[in-house]
Amino acid sequence: MKWIGVNGINSSGERTVDRLLYAMERRGHSVYDFSYPRRNFITGRIRKLQFDDAWKLCRESHNGDNVLAHSRGGLVVFRAMQCGRKFRDVWLFSPAMPERFRFPLGGADRIIVVYNPLDRAIWLTRFLLWGDFGTMGSEGSSWLAANPDVGKNIPHPRYGNNSHGVYFLPDELPMWADAMESRGETELGGC
Repeated sequence: MKWIGVNGINSSGERTVDRLLYAMERRGHSVYDFSYPRRNFITGRIRKLQFDDAWKLCRESHNGDNVLAHSRGGLVVFRAMQCGRKFRDVWLFSPAMPERFRFPLGGADRIIVVYNPLDRAIWLTRFLLWGDFGTMGSEGSSWLAANPDVGKNIPHPRYGNNSHGVYFLPDELPMWADAMESRGETELGGC
């Protein structure tokens, strides 16, 4: 069982998921930095490419692996679960997907959506006319709220920062690594 990092668009994850992935590695966890072809704001919303990236993730992961994903990476993980991958813990940081999406039953033992109501990048997705991007990263998942046995929504405890990547700032990493190790049961620090 390992932790797999899945980055968002216009990134290879070096300033986002890789930082948290390597924090987990320093704590003794096995990690894998998943990479897929760079997607932009247009190509990232194309469903066929979402599934292409998801099938690649399925080929490079195993049932029972843990995943941490940021932004569109959450959509790739969601598609991988639709393709049959069964993860242990899935942590989605500001997922760029509709808040109403229903996670596939059995796709993960536990799903945690970490959201920030002030995330400007996610907030802007409400104006898109097509594609599967959405506001889960700023509102949480309504499906998880109705199915607490599957997981939960965690609001960012310090709303003052409207950055899309606030979770991956150096002073944030220990808090999120602790939370991931406790499977979301650690009390998070506030302002």
